[in-house]
Amino acid sequence: MFNRSCKYLFMLSLLVPLVLSAAQAVLFPESGKVSGSKFFGYARIEGNGKFRAEMIPGIRDEKKAFTVRVTGVSDAVIYDSYGKEIMPDEKVENSGSITFKFRQDVKFAALECSRMPEKLEAEFVPAETPVKPVRVQQVKMNPPRGEKLPVQQVYRIKDKQAMLDNGALRLTFSWQKKFQLKSIYSYEAKKNLVSDPDKMRFFVIRINDKDYDIQNCRFQSYKKLNDGIRFVFAVPDNQLTAVLEIRSAGYEFICNLRLLSSTDKVVKFKTVFPCLDGLKLSANTAGDYYLFPSHGGLISNAPCYRREPYGYGSCLFQISDIFSPECGSGFYLRSVDPEGLYKHFVIRKSGKTDKRDIALKNWPIGGRINLSMQYFNALRDVPGTTLAIDYIERECRKGKPVVYPSAAIGAHAGDWKKVMEIYAKWSHSVWPRRKEASPVAAVWNLQAGMGASEPLIKYYKSKFPARSDMLEINGYWDVANKNSWGAPLTEAKGWVFKDPATGKLAISFNRGDYDGYNPQWGGLPALREFIAGLKSQGKLVTLYTVPMIGHSETKLAAKYCPQWSIINPDWHFRNKYKDNPLIPKDPPGLLIHYDAYRMCMENPEYADWVVKNLVRLVKETGADGFRMDEFGICGEICLSEMHKHWSGYRKGHPGHQQAVAIMLRQLRNEMDKEVGKEKILMTEFIGSDMLNAPVDGALSWQVTTNDFIANPAPVNLFRFYFPSCKIFEIDEAKKGAASREEWRYWLWNGVGVYNSGQYPAKVWQLLHDNNDAFAFGKAHALVESLDKYIMINRFDAENGKKIYTLLNVSPNTFYGGAMAAESDKEYQELLDNIPLVVKDGKIFLTLRPGKVAVIREISGK
Repeated sequence: MFNRSCKYLFMLSLLVPLVLSAAQAVLFPESGKVSGSKFFGYARIEGNGKFRAEMIPGIRDEKKAFTVRVTGVSDAVIYDSYGKEIMPDEKVENSGSITFKFRQDVKFAALECSRMPEKLEAEFVPAETPVKPVRVQQVKMNPPRGEKLPVQQVYRIKDKQAMLDNGALRLTFSWQKKFQLKSIYSYEAKKNLVSDPDKMRFFVIRINDKDYDIQNCRFQSYKKLNDGIRFVFAVPDNQLTAVLEIRSAGYEFICNLRLLSSTDKVVKFKTVFPCLDGLKLSANTAGDYYLFPSHGGLISNAPCYRREPYGYGSCLFQISDIFSPECGSGFYLRSVDPEGLYKHFVIRKSGKTDKRDIALKNWPIGGRINLSMQYFNALRDVPGTTLAIDYIERECRKGKPVVYPSAAIGAHAGDWKKVMEIYAKWSHSVWPRRKEASPVAAVWNLQAGMGASEPLIKYYKSKFPARSDMLEINGYWDVANKNSWGAPLTEAKGWVFKDPATGKLAISFNRGDYDGYNPQWGGLPALREFIAGLKSQGKLVTLYTVPMIGHSETKLAAKYCPQWSIINPDWHFRNKYKDNPLIPKDPPGLLIHYDAYRMCMENPEYADWVVKNLVRLVKETGADGFRMDEFGICGEICLSEMHKHWSGYRKGHPGHQQAVAIMLRQLRNEMDKEVGKEKILMTEFIGSDMLNAPVDGALSWQVTTNDFIANPAPVNLFRFYFPSCKIFEIDEAKKGAASREEWRYWLWNGVGVYNSGQYPAKVWQLLHDNNDAFAFGKAHALVESLDKYIMINRFDAENGKKIYTLLNVSPNTFYGGAMAAESDKEYQELLDNIPLVVKDGKIFLTLRPGKVAVIREISGK
């Protein structure tokens, strides 16, 4: 009987998941008691006296039937995540209770009723994929376990072991059996950060398909230097010598690597240097967080494998960091590279990696670098976190050593903020930035596109919205009556329109000369009058330019193309134009993009031409400045021998960013001398701290490309540590920009917006009313909050006023103490007049998920 009963129960257990697929959750709001499954993420009486309860997003399968029962009230209403009321398929009202039944496809988010119910019940089918918690970007740091010593320079070599000590870090190298970096001891963490000396490679030289590092190279010799130690290694079978130097500089160690060849053959190799395998501060790897220079600053503790090219998209500065809340300290790697050489920052943190955390970017794409020159998967899965910098393939010849940029390693107390201060100070000293505030600092809504798809003459008598602080004008140059390479214009479409002055079809994007000014519309006098009229309305006026493009119908093309154009047969868009019989076939490999010549920015003659003409443009028109479209992003490699290249040019290597950085500094200097320091220089992309130094403003895709998973709060650290460049977020990569509320994230970061719906009137006014803090104050990223899901930035005015922007990244409404309050200060929420309660030294407020609050702090009366 017992065995038969067990068999019956076993068979029943197989059927249970099929019969009882729904889960049940019960919440008693007054006591907070919960039984059954987890379902409700928020439930309380709010300031308006109503009771609100919210589901945890993603907890249920929205395609399956769903029931919610409310006991003790009779007026409950169901809402979706947009605040729109949802009508149930069936509503059953009994004595003292209401039951809502939904068949499927209902996006339930919350319910509200006039008072607190006795009980809430939900019957639902759980989502197949468990809900993942929101990632934490801020953590409370313990005090450092230890203390740094005074700065020192200690180097000891004894018993085949070398020790270097600067008071913050102590490095121990050993060659008793094989050469190893045995220890990176942090005085503040009070521990060795190397998780496994057998896995620590320190540098990697990849020749063909084999890697050579400090352990499998043949150690030859060492030499004690005045400020450090030099180690010499022979790379087996390649007649190549690697010279590694570790030097002390204050609390940092500066690491240098150079490779020398003794063979008449050319040796090709890819290098990873430094390669710091398996660093570990906390007792468990999961306890370590990192700052990685991706998307303005990625702060996380999630396992990952990421690789970003410096200056070619979203890697804007040259530093990465790991820090431990447990140890109260961290460790960083930064490049000490005043030339801004092309390089990749790489991080690999061990553990089960989500696919969204694997981003081994294999771009710049064809025509921008030969992908075979890159080492994509250099990092091994070693317990801990690996920080590295990798360089593309180089060639070494006898008598011509390859020298890599210096790298600094250092320890620090606290989280990543000290590291960013160290890096920003170095960057500002190498690439000085403008100290005086640019007029663009107080611009919040930038409206662009006038004259692009319609003739600019249509706008000459237009009145623009008051909330457009700055206007960008297009199509002010002579339009063309022919398309690229003489093709006839056949219909008014896109950039082609019927010219009201001539009645003929014309194309506005005849880009390259930036002169002529369309005599049929009144020429330069009419344009100057138009610009002056806009400026009289209190608006700044900038002009659109794109020097990387030269259309065939311009004087630029007639005189200088193709000799100043890029030649590169690997350009990946080549097939798009292969069947166009009008495109020049000579010289072979001519790069065509946007139906135009691609101009070489590494050509110093063209750089001089651009500088001269853009300064002339501002002089003639009276405009406040210009924006250089496509500047700040990667450029194609030029292989042409028809023109000169800048002094740092290396054939086949990406030098576009470096050349553009030089040209922008030259342009800024000429603008300052010829038209005044108040004139505005903008680029399309931020680029990098090197390229961006002389620039007043740039566009950013930080928010629109953010997945809100790796970066729940899309903080842009560039805005906070390099504030001389005003950032304008652009959201036009997705449809419906004007209807979304992405301005929440723009406001939270204190940045402007380029088109994309602009800031709403009340937000625009709020920003202008507080320009002393937002535009001209000192900005601080991720200041301390009292809840890990409330992210706070602070903006300090010189008069003592402080503005805090708070963002709720949790999936449910927050209520509680959000930030500390000072007893002698007054606080007011400025955006939605959210009631604030100050008690026990804390500011209490209610904040919906994904919403922003703006709190002003001023001295009390």
